[in-house]
Amino acid sequence: MPYRRLLVALIFIPLFIMLVKYLPPSAFFILIFSVIMIGQYEFYTILSRDGIQPSKIIGIFLGALLSFTFYTGNLYIFNLFIPAGIFLVIIGRIMSKRDIKKAFVDVSITFFGIFLIAWLMGYQLLLRNLNEGSDLILLLYTIIWIGDSAAYAIGSSIGRHKLAPVLSPGKSWEGAVAGLIAGIGMSFIAKFSFFDTMNYRDCLILGFGLSVLGQLGDLSESIFKRGAEVKDSGSLIPGHGGILDKMDSLLYTSPALYYYYKFFMT
Repeated sequence: MPYRRLLVALIFIPLFIMLVKYLPPSAFFILIFSVIMIGQYEFYTILSRDGIQPSKIIGIFLGALLSFTFYTGNLYIFNLFIPAGIFLVIIGRIMSKRDIKKAFVDVSITFFGIFLIAWLMGYQLLLRNLNEGSDLILLLYTIIWIGDSAAYAIGSSIGRHKLAPVLSPGKSWEGAVAGLIAGIGMSFIAKFSFFDTMNYRDCLILGFGLSVLGQLGDLSESIFKRGAEVKDSGSLIPGHGGILDKMDSLLYTSPALYYYYKFFMT
């Protein structure tokens, strides 16, 4: 319900700003680490249908390891354990005597969950550790959150033209355009409120690019949910669904913002 979505936002947003701006990076790491773990669990759960059996424990363990790697910058940790993880998953499927086609799907989904969620979300830990890390995180989340809210409000009220009826019947072109405009507007607001090192080109490119990638991330998750015939990835967040429902818009945008900052803003 809309009022539940609003209540969650009113409680969570001030806490998130305080965590990002005034607490050390380790606090943000704990948040993202938890989000990655829950997100992977939801991903594996919604795809555990029709005989599919991803290796949840190994997948989540390697996702945790990858997030720790992003936080510390020590790639050797992950490079050491990922071959062992692949070996264990494959050996486990061989020993289980599962049908070879199903075993292939099991292994593929296990590792796709690691890279789709832990790897892409892990870029937020790299962002937070940059010189302007807290501002970059707030920029990312405000563009995505405000864009999502605008798309939901306009799409649910005046949306008439379906954006992707097969994947997400509730989304409309009107909502998508509203989200895009709101995202661009928010990038300019960010410049004048807390991120004055951005120039107008940055505002326009980031507002447009992150908004588009955020909506594509949302639609990407819908592929898995529609395939599994579920509406939400979970019910952890009242009025919003599961963690994966809230983080899907951040999957592609996190690495995009990181590389844009590294190559064009520094």
